[in-house]
Amino acid sequence: MLPQTKEHPLSDTNDYPDFDEAAVRAEIQAYDSTRAMGPAAKPRAMASDDDRASKLFQLSALSPEDRAEVNQRLQGITDPERRAAAEAREVEAVIRRYAVASNLRRGNPNGNAFDREVAALSVEVDVLKREAARIREELQEVGRYETGPRGQALPVYRYSGLRRSEMEARLQNIAANIEELEGVGGWHRLNRAMNEAVDARRKAHEEARIMHMAEKRAAQILAEDRIEALAQAKARNMKASL
Repeated sequence: MLPQTKEHPLSDTNDYPDFDEAAVRAEIQAYDSTRAMGPAAKPRAMASDDDRASKLFQLSALSPEDRAEVNQRLQGITDPERRAAAEAREVEAVIRRYAVASNLRRGNPNGNAFDREVAALSVEVDVLKREAARIREELQEVGRYETGPRGQALPVYRYSGLRRSEMEARLQNIAANIEELEGVGGWHRLNRAMNEAVDARRKAHEEARIMHMAEKRAAQILAEDRIEALAQAKARNMKASL
């Protein structure tokens, strides 16, 4: 009888966990901007005597607009110590917000496909909202004042006529674009990105499973070689003793 060749089917994965797509989707869905930014973005404890940190979180580190916003939120806090602590927290929050926004504009190179699509949508919506805010400000700009029938000053807006109609139409278009990005259009894009991210994780899981089986196979081959060598040695000893 011919010796039978041992088979090592790849389907033998009882000791390796199956790919849990539902769990993977839930993990990916729980988007975390710091995950996309990488380990360096995780909050780090700072010593109280760190001069650089103390300067970073001072109100003077912010732009005039952000300083005004922080001061408005701090109104009503009269105790110096409480105000200083609250001010540091507010300043840190503003700086971290800008750090996350800056990373979003970079497209989250360390994130998965879903992370990057979340970033892209965030940027697109942010750009549109900024444009809308600029147009609304321009629509309120006064070019000159005229005297009304009762002697009151009546504003004459800088933009009027066709130009004003075009700007108002653009505002409506921006609102529709934002609604699309935050609605069905954005959902479809995120769904495609989610599928891409899940497929990448599935492939990585399969590669890890195969590597796990290869390591087991290697250990088994090594054990069989040792058994064969010992058996041959014992057979020689037994033959010599006959």
